[in-house]
Amino acid sequence: VLDKLIAESSEKFILFCSSSSVARTLHSHLLDKFPDKNPLRYEFARDQTESDNAFVQFQEDQNVKLIVCDKSSEEGINLQGLNRNIVHIDLPLNPNRIEQRIGRVDRFGNSEFNIYALRDLDNDYEKIWYEFLENTLQIFLTSAASLQILLEQEMKILHDEFFIKGIDVFHELTKKMHGEEGLINLEKKRINHQDQLNSMMFIKDD
Repeated sequence: VLDKLIAESSEKFILFCSSSSVARTLHSHLLDKFPDKNPLRYEFARDQTESDNAFVQFQEDQNVKLIVCDKSSEEGINLQGLNRNIVHIDLPLNPNRIEQRIGRVDRFGNSEFNIYALRDLDNDYEKIWYEFLENTLQIFLTSAASLQILLEQEMKILHDEFFIKGIDVFHELTKKMHGEEGLINLEKKRINHQDQLNSMMFIKDD
């Protein structure tokens, strides 16, 4: 599926992996499969010159269509531009990391990009996590930055209870976060109310 997506497009692709070893394997595959698209790999190094050159080259050279990034690239680099595609090779159990990945491309109001996520449809854990991200949190459509504190709290509960409850912990997360009375919507209402109060106080101070 990934090969077909890349083969049929002339646009640039940023491929995110959590694991450095997976990133290396994927980069080798892309070099073999798509040499004409000049795949690069970005990874954090003590001497950042080579890594920095990789993402600068990706940005500036129109013949470079692919860059593979590991966890170290989720912060601190800018990959915005026209006709970009983000591909999540995996989806970390931390929505804030996914938000950071998207933020590498979604900079300063830039909206010229698509988001893809690879999924193992035979993996029930992966399916329910993707459904939570897409349908409950809607992280692929809108920023979850304002929900960072709430998400950190809920992810801690998920990690603490995972080995006790297994997949049920994902169902419980979705149940308490989803819908009009879910924690996500209530938190957004609270933030909006606080913003309105702050605005009224600002006007009064003037």
